[in-house]
Amino acid sequence: MSVSAAARSRVTALSAKSPELGPWLALYEVVLAELAEPTWSAITPELLAERQASGAQGGALPGGDAVPAEVAPGLTNLRIPLAKGPLKRFWGRLCEVAARSAPEGQGAERALREAAKLDGSELLALLEAAIDHDGSRVAALAGRIALPAAMLGSLAQLAVVPLLQACRGALGSSAGAAGAAGAAGATARRAWSQPYCPVCGGWPTLAEARGLARTRHLRCGRCGADWGAPVLACSLCGEGDHEKLVALMPEQGGEARKVDACGACKGYLKSLTTLGAWAGEVVLLEDLTTVDLDLVALDRGYARPDDPGRAPGVTLVEAPEPRWSLRRWWP
Repeated sequence: MSVSAAARSRVTALSAKSPELGPWLALYEVVLAELAEPTWSAITPELLAERQASGAQGGALPGGDAVPAEVAPGLTNLRIPLAKGPLKRFWGRLCEVAARSAPEGQGAERALREAAKLDGSELLALLEAAIDHDGSRVAALAGRIALPAAMLGSLAQLAVVPLLQACRGALGSSAGAAGAAGAAGATARRAWSQPYCPVCGGWPTLAEARGLARTRHLRCGRCGADWGAPVLACSLCGEGDHEKLVALMPEQGGEARKVDACGACKGYLKSLTTLGAWAGEVVLLEDLTTVDLDLVALDRGYARPDDPGRAPGVTLVEAPEPRWSLRRWWP
């Protein structure tokens, strides 16, 4: 996958403007570098046999709960082959960079270097848990390596970005993958009316008020998905009573940068005016750039959803190692 010039320039600008964001930006630069690796371009999600046999477009999550096609994220009940070598290399680099900025005297640096040694099977399990926002599975693994669950969870969320961005591209542009998955090609082929991401099931990270018409598009920071939403309703719960919908704006910036908050669900979503769609890898950077809007919302008692949206229940399996997987990951 190619990485947009916009993402590179955004990192450079943020580094100069906000040096305190340096540790996070260093991690995201690792992610951006990984997005350009050929490993991820070869990702092809596959139907699990039971879903393929039934011909279902929605499928069932682990445990047998049926998921109708109209509410099923594209990755629902899919199997994704993933080579362990490139994954371990990428994960090792993330942990190494995180260890350099870890707090001193709390054992975090040592724990992060231990986390870098997770074997391939453990990494596949960690990424599955991260995709599903399964905090209990992440916490269990964090306890084994004496790393705070929140820290491991944050790293795991960064680690799934290349995979999910690749899956979004494969499901939206590959006739073979999208045709096999049925509803998995939903992002590009049919309207999506759910508040969570049509690909990975996560909550939207930001909203774009796009173009001269200011059409509302929700964006996922993990996979980069882009889907439309009504302007005069809460994008999280669907509340349409205008008396319960609140627009919060900072002192500077006007309506180009605002918070759309809801008195019904007490949730909020940042909304930014754009001329065109952001590249998928830029969404998390735009989220980081607008922390001041988060503070405005939190100060007034609003919060982002703390549940996982809709967990797709993906299965990650080992794939054959590519020829280029033998190169080293360390600097």
